[in-house]
Amino acid sequence: MQELKRNKKTRKDKELILEAKEFFKVVNDSLGIDFTTADTLYYIRGVDIQGRTGHGIVWTKNHAITYIDPKIWDGYRVVRPNPQITFEPNVHLVPDFGPLINKIEQGKKQEVLKYVAESPEVLSGIMGWDIMTFIKKEKNYTMDSYRVRDFSDFKPKLKK
Repeated sequence: MQELKRNKKTRKDKELILEAKEFFKVVNDSLGIDFTTADTLYYIRGVDIQGRTGHGIVWTKNHAITYIDPKIWDGYRVVRPNPQITFEPNVHLVPDFGPLINKIEQGKKQEVLKYVAESPEVLSGIMGWDIMTFIKKEKNYTMDSYRVRDFSDFKPKLKK
């Protein structure tokens, strides 16, 4: 959590920080899994731009959990996140995410970007996904992140 707040790319994204904080709390409280003990943590997150529902997967070498977060709203303000989690026994078989897992774990950013660009069915339905890798160095984490299928980059294909 601290790295999300410190990182230039993520520190202004209050929605991400709220969603992640609640996700990790729910996972710890309901499953007894503390991701802060992991040497490496992977996180893929996308948000539906209409309803602001968060979708994602967080995994380590030992655990994988997917979630959908239909946030609780008060008018136009998010009152609180509401993650609904699913423990995944095999992260490599999770629909939409499975084919990307090895590429992400191996740090093959260009292969991930190419695979997503060439496969419209991968990560479908959401127009922007953040892929984050957290690696523990002594007591703190360093974070690498990048975006795939950014909505702002979307260009519809026109028929000729």
